[in-house]
Amino acid sequence: MKYQAMLACALLVSSPAAFAITDLDLDAGFGADGTFIADFTDAQGSYDIGIQSFKECDRTSGGLCDFPVSFHYYVAGFHNHLSTQDISVTLISDTGIPAASFGNGGKLTVPTSMTSINDVAFDPATDRLYFAGSQRLFSTTSLEFAVTCLDLPTRAPCADFGNVGATELVVFDLGDTDNDVATRVLFDPQGYLYLAGYADTPNGNQVAVAKLSAANGALVTAFGTNGQAHFILGSRPAGQSTSASGMALIPSSFSGIPLDKLYIAGAYKTSFDDIDGYVLMIDAIGGTYVNARTISYENDNPLSNPHGNDAVTAITALANGELAVAGYSDTTTADQPALLLAKMRADSSLALDAGFCATGLCVKQVGEGTHGWQDTLPTAIAERPSTRDLVVGIRAGTWRLDFVTNQWVLSQKQVVQQYASDGGALHAETEIQFPASDPSTTSVRSAGMNVDNGIVELTGSRALGTDPNDFDITLTRLLANDTIFASQFGGSQGD
Repeated sequence: MKYQAMLACALLVSSPAAFAITDLDLDAGFGADGTFIADFTDAQGSYDIGIQSFKECDRTSGGLCDFPVSFHYYVAGFHNHLSTQDISVTLISDTGIPAASFGNGGKLTVPTSMTSINDVAFDPATDRLYFAGSQRLFSTTSLEFAVTCLDLPTRAPCADFGNVGATELVVFDLGDTDNDVATRVLFDPQGYLYLAGYADTPNGNQVAVAKLSAANGALVTAFGTNGQAHFILGSRPAGQSTSASGMALIPSSFSGIPLDKLYIAGAYKTSFDDIDGYVLMIDAIGGTYVNARTISYENDNPLSNPHGNDAVTAITALANGELAVAGYSDTTTADQPALLLAKMRADSSLALDAGFCATGLCVKQVGEGTHGWQDTLPTAIAERPSTRDLVVGIRAGTWRLDFVTNQWVLSQKQVVQQYASDGGALHAETEIQFPASDPSTTSVRSAGMNVDNGIVELTGSRALGTDPNDFDITLTRLLANDTIFASQFGGSQGD
C-alpha cells in the first residue's frame, strides 16, 4: 500500500528545485547547505533511519527547559542490527555540528532486542527517549507491542523501566497469529505513554492502544482493560486490515471538554479493493470509544477508478482546539495520488470545519506537468504559531529525466509545503532532492517534523546509489521567511 515505505537508493543532497513559491529556504548555516547527515556505518551494516529530532533541555534557570541560541538537537532513529534494530541518537549543535562528547563523535548506538522501531517520543523533563515498535516473544514466533526507554544523561537504557531487560512488552491476545505492532508512541506530560498500532485477529487487524507509566513502563490499569484497548472500525468485511499512522492528545483543561481526548489516525480497508482514512477519538483516561470519522475524498472518476484509496497519515492538534490531518487520495480525475487535507472539531462530533477548503476536506494536486508526483506520502503536519499556516512534510515520488538514457525515471524526494490556515493558497514549498547515481534504486524517507515561527525541520533519511542497504539519517533545516506571504497575502493576519 502507498502508506508503506518503499526502499531504494539516492546520492547527494542538492539545492531545492526552482519554484515560483520558495519561501522555505535551506538554512545555509546549518550542516552542509541546510542538511545534517548522520552515518552509523559499522560491521553490522549501515541501514540508519531517522525518525524525529528533539530540542535538548537546558536547566540553568530554575530547573526549567530554556532553549538558548546554542541549543542542541537529539536526532533519534534506528540502526539495523542483523534481525533486530538498535537505537541510534545523534547530538548536534544549532549549526549542525556533532557534540564530540556524546557517544562516538556525537553518535550513540544502543543495542535492543526489538524487531522493529517505528516511532520515538521525548520527555524533556527527564531527558528520556521512548522508542516504540515490536519485539518477538521468546517462547513464540509472534510479535508484540514493545517500547524501550533510553536515559540520555547516562547514555544507557533506563534502569527502572520495563520487565524484560529495558523493554516493556504489551500483548494483545486477540487470536490468530498474534502479531501486534506499535507504530506510534506519544508522551503525555502528565507522566504517561500512549502506544498505538495494530493487533491481529482472525478477521484482520484492529486498532490497538495501550497506556503505560512513563516512569517504569507499567500498564495503567484504569485505561481500557488493564491498560489496553482495541477497536474495530465500521462494519468492514472479514479479513480487512487497519493501520495507525498518527496520534494526538488534547487534555480537557485545554479545550474545556470534560475528558482528556486521544486521537488516532490511519487507514482501513472497507472492501477488498478500497481503503479509507479515519480519525478515532477515545477517552484518554478510561480508554473507551467516543467517536470515529471516515476521511475519504469523493470519487471523481468512477469509470476508470471505481475503488480509490484514501488514507490519513498524519494528525496534529491546533492552537484553537481543532484537529488537522494530512494524507493522500488517488480518487481524483488525474488518476494520480494527491495530497489530502482536512480540519475537524476535537469534540465528540468530530465535525469537519466548513471554513476549511469550503467543506472541511480537500485534495491538492501536487507536482508539475505530465510527469508530476507519482507517490504522495505526508509523514507530518504542524501549525505555524505566528501565521496559523499548516506545514506538511512529505515523501514524494517524482518523475525526472535521465539525461544519460533520455528516459523518464521514477525518483523520490523530501518535500515541505505550507498552506494557508483556511486550506486555500499554497504559501511556500521546497523540494529537498537526492539525485541518484542509479535511477532504478533511488530512495529517500521523510519522517518527523518540528515547526517554529521561523524554522521548519524535517527528519528523514537518504540512501546512497552505491549501496542499496546504506541509508543515512538526515535532518534538514528550512527558514520560513514569509516574504511572499507578506507581500501577496497581507502578512501574518492576511488570511
